[in-house]
Amino acid sequence: MRLRLEDIQSPSSHLYDLDKIFSTSKRAVIVSHKDPDGDAFGSTLGLWHFLTNRYPELEATMIMPNTDLANDFHFLPGWYEILSYDRQKEDAERAIAGADLIVCLDFNNWDRLGRKSPLIQVLKQAKERKGVRLIRIDHHEEPDAGAPADSVIHSDLAIVKPKSPSTCEILVLLFENLYDMVMEQSSQYKFISKDCATCLYCGIMTDTINFTVRNPNARTFERAACLIMLGANNVWLYNKTYNEKPVDVYRLQAAVAASTEMENDAAWYIADQAMLQRYHYHNGYLEGMPDKALSISGIELSFGAREETPGMFKVGIRSPQKYDCVKIAKALNPNGGGHSYSANGTIHTDKKEDVENVIRDILLHKEDFANRNTANRR
Repeated sequence: MRLRLEDIQSPSSHLYDLDKIFSTSKRAVIVSHKDPDGDAFGSTLGLWHFLTNRYPELEATMIMPNTDLANDFHFLPGWYEILSYDRQKEDAERAIAGADLIVCLDFNNWDRLGRKSPLIQVLKQAKERKGVRLIRIDHHEEPDAGAPADSVIHSDLAIVKPKSPSTCEILVLLFENLYDMVMEQSSQYKFISKDCATCLYCGIMTDTINFTVRNPNARTFERAACLIMLGANNVWLYNKTYNEKPVDVYRLQAAVAASTEMENDAAWYIADQAMLQRYHYHNGYLEGMPDKALSISGIELSFGAREETPGMFKVGIRSPQKYDCVKIAKALNPNGGGHSYSANGTIHTDKKEDVENVIRDILLHKEDFANRNTANRR
């Protein structure tokens, strides 16, 4: 069953079905994607806090493929309860083996857990057991019909809102519709704890880059304000997220900015292993850098290429309005994907020159990737 939330104005029978699934499950695992960002951490922790408060009989365990990031959001309440599969494989697999509910957050295909990751097979085998249900809650576009069959997530209930700036906002929307969270007289109000609100606010804040991109609308601000009223400290969260980075982050980002090239309405940078090692690179050091080039007047398309492993560059693609980033990502590699305004692809080579040639080839044909939907996402 797939439920789209764009037009929900009041609780629906499907949302009460969601409540029934939670209330009748005994053990749940909450899973998010590899190299988790603020929305992945925020939605995972936010749902975990909510389930712990609202369904005390449901034992929920959080699992992520990895948590070794420069900005790993360890300041979020409950972070140390997350099982990192790369370091706690046995504990994670034990939790999955005992679960009768799997909740997948903020990803739309199994490859987002890491291509060929053993975690994928463990979850697939768990889903095949009798009585195990799987829910996916996400704001990414659905995979193309031609996506590899083994990457498709077969869920019992998929709650998808591609127009939402973040998965955390979808969770707030669910809580509003399920439990009238914003009504102070609601008996369910107490289940949205300060810790839950803190995590959800962090996810909304980071996925919109502090409410500046990815189409935050009036309701986004209303929900963020509600979370602040529920105890989220927005100033503290901003400072912990953006203003407490190692000095190498500052130096690497400065070097990347200095190396950025521009042509007409496009900008790009290429960070190879030599550059990354020079500044003691750690996962997350270049978080947000592809977006920063869009602050340059006249730039409508940005590429940020980073040599993730020797011979493979991960490319972040951003365009607030003019170009379809998903189409560009899939032109780089069929497994690429994301949103029309923000996507990721890969280029398999060990030479910066090859990466630049691929980017320049995209730019030669960039009108083929023009976005027909011209709604401003800046």
